[in-house]
Formats: sequence, structure tokens, C-alpha cells
Amino acid sequence: MEEIFPKLFDCPDYIQGKYCHALCNYRHQTEEEKQAIEKYRESLRLKLSTKKSNRFGAVYIIAGPERSGASWLFNAVRLLLIHQDSPFGPADSYRLNHITKNDIETRLIEACGRPLVVRTMRIPDSNWAENLDQSGHGYIVFVSHRDLRDVIDDCLTIGWMKHDIGVILSRLKAYMIAYEYWRSIAKGDFRYESIHNEPVEQIKHLARLMGIESIHAEHISKEINSLRPGQAIGPDQVTKMWPAQRVIEASRANGDDKDDKEMDDKAHETATVVVVPRQAKLSESERKKIRDAHCDYHDRYGYVEAFRKAINEHFSKQISNGEEYDVCDIKRFNEIDEYTLIENNIMSMMYQLINFHYIILIEMQYFIKIMILLIIEYYIIETGLKRLDYDLIRFAINCLTYYYPGLLFHMLVYKRPCILQAV
Repeated sequence: MEEIFPKLFDCPDYIQGKYCHALCNYRHQTEEEKQAIEKYRESLRLKLSTKKSNRFGAVYIIAGPERSGASWLFNAVRLLLIHQDSPFGPADSYRLNHITKNDIETRLIEACGRPLVVRTMRIPDSNWAENLDQSGHGYIVFVSHRDLRDVIDDCLTIGWMKHDIGVILSRLKAYMIAYEYWRSIAKGDFRYESIHNEPVEQIKHLARLMGIESIHAEHISKEINSLRPGQAIGPDQVTKMWPAQRVIEASRANGDDKDDKEMDDKAHETATVVVVPRQAKLSESERKKIRDAHCDYHDRYGYVEAFRKAINEHFSKQISNGEEYDVCDIKRFNEIDEYTLIENNIMSMMYQLINFHYIILIEMQYFIKIMILLIIEYYIIETGLKRLDYDLIRFAINCLTYYYPGLLFHMLVYKRPCILQAV
């Protein structure tokens, strides 16, 4: 049998079918990626004949804390470059926990003109991009963000973090130092909730920022959802996804594995269920401490605690016919005679949103079941203007757009210019 000699940055363990380790900074490629690279090289040979391309490929850096959507972004960029027949060719992808000066340049040389996609979580060396900046090559950074309290809740649920508020605040401080660094030079900042609610649209937006087409956005979205999450001992080397990112929680972890057996029968293979310690989620006092420690971050992205809690409590309830409320489906509000319930829910939020810093008044008026008017007013008290939660702004605009677009335009432009600032 012919011995396989790895190239400079190929992981020797991965080539031999072994698992390396969680933070391996070598290259791991699927057969699909290898075929796409060969196809790209062949096209270059046909176009350039004996000439050789000396250009360096694009550099895409994906940064963000755990459980914030960064792994989704990493795989979206990687798959876009594979499937879209981009002029740059398929990328070499790496996880570099800490980027140093020579990390990018040496891997660009190894890529022979193709792009690099790098997943990172920490702040790099101060001179990491010195040569890239001096040469004018540059790089593109994408970041993702999520309510830090939800990030910690997820980490506690799947056992990635000790439930100790001191440890949690220390970890978040390190996260935020790195995140704010990458955000300051990022070309795109993606919201975790939007990634989950509108994955196809987010892929199209990502492709526009990358300067390539996105005709296969729906296919790529489905492929990301079907990616293998990794082995029980660590993340998948290609996708960088950990097993616990797709772990079956709650009812299945408690013994209700009916769906697992059905999946096994269909797939004709035994699924590995990862059992993780299910620690208690954050208490209200712990959530407040996190919010106070990183209030600028939460205010910037509109993560208002009271509204988020009210939305979860009210709009996730089951309605009389057993279906679940979908806040994005405004038509359902007209099809189902639940206006009184909705009005009570919205008005109850008003009282929860009053504190020493801001007051938000929500007034709803109904016009014969075909028009909804939401007027959102800001009153500045002491600490200044606070941004509304993104979901509430979107909910208000969707209602007005669907029922009375003329009133929406009049209200935003002439009556409530501060809403434009929030949007």
C-alpha cells in the first residue's frame, strides 16, 4: 500500500483516519473539498496554460464567542466558496485559537492562490496583520453576536462551563475583549436569532459581503443543518462543531428516545447520544449581574431583558387550536380571533418595561380587524436613550407594513424619528 505523505499543513492524524485533538490548527479537508480544489486547479491550468498564478487568495476570519453563531458563519463561508463556483476557488479552512504574525501568510502560500477561512475566538497578536496591511492584501472579518445571558445558559445546559458566577464573569470578560477587537474591524456582524430564524436570507447577505453569488443559498442552509456535529470526544475536525451543539436535551435526555429510534431505523445506523450534565440555568440575580457588567453590549444590540422574558412567556403559549404562535406570521393575527389576548399581552409588557432608566409606552388601536397601530415612544430619564429589543421593533414594523404601510411611513418619517435610530 502506497504511503500517504501529508503536505505542510495537512493534519497527519486526520489523513490516517485518527482523531487529533479539539484545537488542532492543521488543515482538515473532506473528499468533496478535495475534488472541488482539483477541479479549480484544472480550470486554472486550462486558462493559464504554463503560466502560474502568483496572487494570494482572500482571507476570511470568523470570530465570536461560543454558542453565538460563529460555527454557522464559518461553515456558511466555507460552503459558499465550494458550491458557488466563485472566482477565488474553494478555501482552505483552519481553526486558529490565537493568530500570530506568520499564521496567515504561511497558510496563504500553502493555499496557492485560494482563499483562507479561519475560525478564531481569542484576541490575536498585535502585529498579526502587519504584512497583510503593508502589502495591501487585506482581510475580511465576520462576527456574530448573541445575548450573553443566553450564551451562558446554553453553556451551562450542555456542560461547557462551571455554574459559578465568578468563573462566568471572568470568561465573559475575556470573550468581550476579543469580540470587541474583531468587531471594530468586521465587515459583517450577524445576529444569532436572525441566523436561526432566517438562515437563507443571512447566507445571501453573507454572499453579498463576500462579493459572490448566492444562487444555492437554500441548499447551503440545509447542508449546514445536516452537518455532522463531531465525535463524543471532541469537535468534528472539518466543521469545527462540537457534539453538544446538536445534543438532544430535555425530554430525550430524560429517557424519551422514541424519535432517536425512528431516526436510527431510517438511517440504518446507531446514533451516538451524547449525555451531558444539565446544570441549572442562570438565576434572575445572575442574569442581572451579567447585564450590568456588559450593559453597553446588550444596549447596542437591543437585548432588553424584560421584553425578551415577556415575549417568551406570551408568544410561545399554545392557542386554543393547539398551534403555536408565530410572531413573524402577522396574517395569523387576522385569521384567529385573538385580538384581546394579544392586546393584553402587549399592554402587560408596558408595565414590565418601566424602570429607573427608561420608559417605553406601547399603544395599540384596532380598526375593524384590518389595521394595527403601534406607537412606540421614548422618554429619556437620566441615563439617556435606550434601544428597544430588535424583535419588538420588527414586530411593530411588520404589523404596520402589513395593515397600513402609509401610516408606517408617516409615523417613522414625521412623527417618530427616534424609531429610525433604533432600527
